[in-house]
Amino acid sequence: ESFVEQFTFGFNNWKDKNGTSHLGFRSLVLKNYYPEAVATITGVPIEDIFRIARGFAANQPGVALFGNGVDRYSNGFYTQLAVHSLNALVGNLERAGGIRQAPEPPLAPLPSLSKDVEASLQRVRIDEAGTVRFPFAFDVPSAVPQNIIDERPYDAQLLFLYNSNPLFEFPSSNLWRQSCEKVPLIVGIASFFNESTELADLILPEHTYLERWEGEWETPNVGFPHFGLGRPVVNPRHDTKHAGDMIIAMAKKFGSPLSQAFPFDDFLSLIKQSAEGIFKAGQGAMVSATFEEAMMEYLKERGWRYPGSKTFEEFWKSLVETGGWLDTNSSPRPLQHAFQTTSRKFEFYVQHIEEMLQGHVPNTAKKNGTNAEQELEALLQRLDIQARGDEVFLPHYEEAVFAGNESLFPFYLKPFRVNTLMDASAANTPVMMEMVGFRNYERWNSWVEINPEPAAKLGIRDGDTVWVESSFGKLKAKAKIFVGAMPGVVNIPLG
Repeated sequence: ESFVEQFTFGFNNWKDKNGTSHLGFRSLVLKNYYPEAVATITGVPIEDIFRIARGFAANQPGVALFGNGVDRYSNGFYTQLAVHSLNALVGNLERAGGIRQAPEPPLAPLPSLSKDVEASLQRVRIDEAGTVRFPFAFDVPSAVPQNIIDERPYDAQLLFLYNSNPLFEFPSSNLWRQSCEKVPLIVGIASFFNESTELADLILPEHTYLERWEGEWETPNVGFPHFGLGRPVVNPRHDTKHAGDMIIAMAKKFGSPLSQAFPFDDFLSLIKQSAEGIFKAGQGAMVSATFEEAMMEYLKERGWRYPGSKTFEEFWKSLVETGGWLDTNSSPRPLQHAFQTTSRKFEFYVQHIEEMLQGHVPNTAKKNGTNAEQELEALLQRLDIQARGDEVFLPHYEEAVFAGNESLFPFYLKPFRVNTLMDASAANTPVMMEMVGFRNYERWNSWVEINPEPAAKLGIRDGDTVWVESSFGKLKAKAKIFVGAMPGVVNIPLG
């Protein structure tokens, strides 16, 4: 309760500086999301909702997490807001055992960019992320192929593919093929030949991860500053290069001002310069045994630095040997400085959404000869946002929007990850394909999981070959009768 009172915004009804009243999160939940309503929406029995809610409240610290891939659905944004609001309701932000935003390691800064390079980076992205079309998105890869075909927001002359295979990974593979045929020059940087590099005009073969240097400092769910160093464990088998070395070489070929942004001999030099910032900061320690970590904490409390690398060369040697640096003694951020929001608090009523939407309205209204209310309504319709009024800026439930006519396509398709392939990047690894469906004895081929009840109605038996069709296309797969599949959903593994 004290966290909600002191460090959140928009929990209760409130008035803005103009005296206009606004709906609060509490009022919205009590009005629209009482247990019977939520049970109807989700299909989860009321007694389970009570049991889970009381268990979550009674066992703190505890964390509410949304599932992998939620952001890919049309209602994913508001689903994430709703789930994360639970962490705020129990005050579980920036505290041990809760949600902590890890401070970044003290890496040495990269060189500043020239005005020419900065200007080019500020152009509208080809996927239009952050524009009026996708105001909340950081990236929208699914929009790229159609934008290339439509020359929107400009005509794409060059396409770089870095260890990516959109023709294999996206449902819209035909659209990607059309867009690739339109681009005059495609450059593929990849460790393996695939469906997309097959269309490239130029292929630049890269080292595999076992053959190259890598730095890593944004590992998900690690709540303290860290820096991992990957080093080559085998010599390159073929005539390949590190992608970073390719970029540096190309920048130098182009000359000033681009070359000034990459004043390094190679990618390893860049990693070393970054790591020098950690050495100069004089904090943390190398990845080590439990006793040494305890000793490090003991010494730090008494003002001693540990370990005592006198020179950067010593520090670098130790980093290469241990594979990583960490600072487990970093404290949670004070709640007064934890939130980069308009109110500097956790926002149930997300003012940033309001600012973004309202910021797009005046220019488009002027351009189209409409008023602000009409333009906002048109914008919400374009974004498929069903809520209106203050509810747009609060966590709430939105019906998911699906492609295809329900009478023609009565099932929902759920692509899912299998441990052997994960995001499908291991689909070219023979040993993984040998055991890809180990729980149902499938190898080297795909399958579709169907609940026994609808399968019986359709006359489908286990092992039958079936067509799976959607508005994107169709594929042939082996039917797997699986009681774990929901009756109206069919599941297909990614990759």
